Amino acid sequence: MYAHFTPRSQMTGSGMKRLKATSFRTPPTVLPVDLSGNAGMVNRMYGNDQYGDCGYAMCKHVVDLWTYGRGQSGWTQAADDTAALVAQYLKKEGGDNGCDEDDLVGGEGVWMSGLAGNPKQIVEDHLDIDVTDTALVQYLMSQGWPVEMAWSVPDAFLQQFTTAAVFASPMAPNPNNGHYTPLADCAAPGTILKVTDIGGYYRLWTWGTWCWVSPAFVASVQPASFVAFGPQQFNTSGYDCFGVHVSQRAAAWIALGGNASIANALVATFPPAVPSPTPTPGPTPTPTPGPTPTPGPTPSPTPGSSYGVRGMLTLTWPTGIPSPVTASRSLLSAARSPHFQAKCKASGIDWNVFIELLVELLGSLFPPEGGDESDG
Repeated sequence: MYAHFTPRSQMTGSGMKRLKATSFRTPPTVLPVDLSGNAGMVNRMYGNDQYGDCGYAMCKHVVDLWTYGRGQSGWTQAADDTAALVAQYLKKEGGDNGCDEDDLVGGEGVWMSGLAGNPKQIVEDHLDIDVTDTALVQYLMSQGWPVEMAWSVPDAFLQQFTTAAVFASPMAPNPNNGHYTPLADCAAPGTILKVTDIGGYYRLWTWGTWCWVSPAFVASVQPASFVAFGPQQFNTSGYDCFGVHVSQRAAAWIALGGNASIANALVATFPPAVPSPTPTPGPTPTPTPGPTPTPGPTPSPTPGSSYGVRGMLTLTWPTGIPSPVTASRSLLSAARSPHFQAKCKASGIDWNVFIELLVELLGSLFPPEGGDESDG
């Protein structure tokens, strides 16, 4: 209906034995995982409606996913090179004879040397994985690695397939309908589509469009899968569409069981990671001084008490004087009178010194507030 299939018996090749490391412990993944910008990339047929080149088309779909960069600024999906891809397929396979995994990522695989004859469209390493391990598949997608899957397409799938169709249940596979497709994107729990909660379902890309398939469906269709690690996952600065540097992805790839020498060599072809900027400390705030305390009222001298200055003059504060200002003026007025000057002279007292001492004493008892009371 959609493509020329290849019997699954012809898709095994030499049997890839380089598996994910058994010691790897899969970290949990927060869903959803979106590798496609919510299916925003252009999904092409790549000749698979006329030829059995589904393996080649699958690899090109992955290239498209990587270079589309989830539709973010600065990323550009790879060009449509269908003619060159079909020509490469027919030459490599000696006609329209399908392909196996070795033809794609084996020692002389087309994805190792350049899809459609383009040396930039390559991967450097690959690992076979268990696609029925749902936690692993989710983790791989979260690292930016679509899962490449060979499977036997059920006849019922062909009858029901359409864009955004949901395949929730297991189906009976048809081994004569061998096919290759990538799985990319994993829906969040609570995502309802066609009355089905598709949380944890994968987006399957094929025949110029896509559909949703459950892990149960995948497990039922005789799947065999691998993942690949290559430079087109990263921009020229070495960052993938999630903003993660190639050095971090390489470390994850090696932990998964990938070839360390190959991964590290790939890292070396990109600029090093840019350190996150250290936040510039803000200026030290200048403490705001508190309000200057309001001085309390100057205490009035106690009537009947004596006050002295320089040990030369003692004043006994008189009673009946209503205010400090009145007191100062009264005392100075009396001291400056001719009568008091005459008494000072008769007593041998230097009147000018007396006035100076009196002003100093009054100033200590009544500090001036805006004027000199000695002048009042």
